[in-house]
Formats: sequence, C-alpha cells, structure tokens
Amino acid sequence: MNTPEGQRLKLIREETIGAYAWDTSYSDINNGYGINEWSTSKIENVLNSGPYFNRTIGSCPHGPNNEMTGCDFSENGLTNESKEMIDTITWNTAGLPDTESKTINVQDFYEKERSNNTGKTCTSGNKCTDNTKRTTTWKGQVGLIYPSDFGYATSGGTKASRDICLAKNFPSWTEEMQECKNNSWVNTHWTITPASQIEGSMYTYYYSNNSTIVVTYTSMPLFVNPVIYLKINVKVSGGLGTRENPYHLTNT
Repeated sequence: MNTPEGQRLKLIREETIGAYAWDTSYSDINNGYGINEWSTSKIENVLNSGPYFNRTIGSCPHGPNNEMTGCDFSENGLTNESKEMIDTITWNTAGLPDTESKTINVQDFYEKERSNNTGKTCTSGNKCTDNTKRTTTWKGQVGLIYPSDFGYATSGGTKASRDICLAKNFPSWTEEMQECKNNSWVNTHWTITPASQIEGSMYTYYYSNNSTIVVTYTSMPLFVNPVIYLKINVKVSGGLGTRENPYHLTNT
C-alpha cells in the first residue's frame, strides 16, 4: 500500500538533461504553442516512457508547430536499477491563474497546486483550440518540481530570514529580497504546474534565473530537471551525500 507523498524522499536532478519544450502542437492547435496538460504533454512522455526513461536515443519537443529535436539519453537516462527504486505516486497537476501568482506566498502556491483548478480557463481564440481533457492529478514516476519547491528550498539570508522569505509573495523576492531567491538551493526551470490564462491554454510555470516563478508557452525550449520519489524501502548504504562522495542507495 502506498504511503502519503510526504513520507517519501523526493529527489531533484541537479544537472539538467537539456533544454526541451514542455509540449508542442501543430499550428491548428493553440496556434502551435502546445497544450498545458501534463498527462498528455510530450515531455511527460520523454520522461516516463520515452528516451529518457529507456536510456536511449530519440526525439524530444523543442519548439512551436510540433518542432522536435534529437535527444540522446544513452549515458544519462534512467538505468534499470534506478527505475526499481522509483515509486509511482499521485502528482498534483492543478492550474493556477497567472494573475493570482503575482500576489501569493509560498504556502498559498502550495495549496493552489493541490486545488481543483485546471490549466484551461479560456473559451475562444486561436490559442484556445485544444479539446484535451484537463486533470488536477496524475499518477506516474518521473515529474518536475512544483513552483512551491523553489520557495521552500530557500534558506533566507542576513537581511531576511527563511520565515520572512516564505511569508512574502514571490515577485517581492526579486524587488526587495534578492537573498530569498539567491539562497534557494533549487535551480531548475520547467515546473509541472500549468498556468491558466483567459487568452490561451498553453502556458506553464517555470523558474527564471532573472526572476522567480513566471509563465511562458509550453513550446519554449527550457531546461528540464527530472524529479522522482524513492520507494519507502530504499535505504542509504554508503556515501556522505557530497558531490565527491554521494550517497549510495540500495533497494531492500
């Protein structure tokens, strides 16, 4: 029986596997910019059943109008041993309006990620032509960070403690509290969370080095850092947890 998400160890890959689009589509679907539904996205396929998952060479999404590019994960894709340690869990894929994200703090973002909102609120226009069913949860193995992960990963600084950082909305991190942003150990780009907009249904949140959490088209090629949860029976068998001497894991 599965245990709650919070009882598992979450791992975020430090090194990016490359810059790829979250999704892409032909020009008659959302003007070619993709669809912001994680369960049908092309990068979800790459991570969970495509070349990254199978440690092979293949094609990955790379731009609008269904642009694809070659991608080679024969050296840095998942090994069979690794896959045996990854748990299948329920991920939260609820959407959050971009307008709300400009005025909320980390805890608010966390709650919105687990809401019943979807990534599609538009009803017309050439950027709102997909008929994809929207979901707020997805069951699988390999995902991406949540926007709140970036927030909770901050240690704060000399001018603002971690608690102060968490109480402030994300935009203020770039305006008033650079330390909050600079001292977050999470340094990834694409998130798993769609951004709902009245003008279209192809926006997703990502982390920008020049700001914090912002939105862009799913078809933008940005860095991908896979995220997984370990099975509860995986144990540390050695190592110190440093770059030079990383932890060694065993599946007991």
